[in-house]
Amino acid sequence: MTTASKLGLYYNGYFTKVAKEAGDDTVVLLIDDVQNNWKSFHWNSLLKGSKPTNLLVIGVGVPQWNGFPQFDHNYPSSFHDPFLFFLTCEDLPEVCSYFIKAYSYSAEVTNEVCGKLLEFTSGHLFPFVTFAQHLFDPNNKIDLTNVDHYLSGKEF
Repeated sequence: MTTASKLGLYYNGYFTKVAKEAGDDTVVLLIDDVQNNWKSFHWNSLLKGSKPTNLLVIGVGVPQWNGFPQFDHNYPSSFHDPFLFFLTCEDLPEVCSYFIKAYSYSAEVTNEVCGKLLEFTSGHLFPFVTFAQHLFDPNNKIDLTNVDHYLSGKEF
């Protein structure tokens, strides 16, 4: 995870190198505050066809305008009330209930994972849901009893 304003700290090709070194593992790169550096030279390699297939780039920022990096999907497509797309502690019971039903993990594990994700994503809804779906997906075989270890690993 980084912010767009810090992209200049990474040399050209850095994120491609990290993805290639990960082999078959997916590398998730969350870039916050995209609006603060929408002219970075990194956008071309992070969002165009030449990027490694195992590199998942999630950009979070304000609404699209001319020149803004073009992600594959924009959530939400309309920004009439962007604060609807932030989660708080008050939202966790409803969110956890959804993930318990959707993935059949225990309430204890689901509450722990969702609490950590809320902190990890600062409440940004789209990254929260994207990471939650990845973590809870049984095909990924992630040990959710120690989600801190996973979230602090090389993938993140």
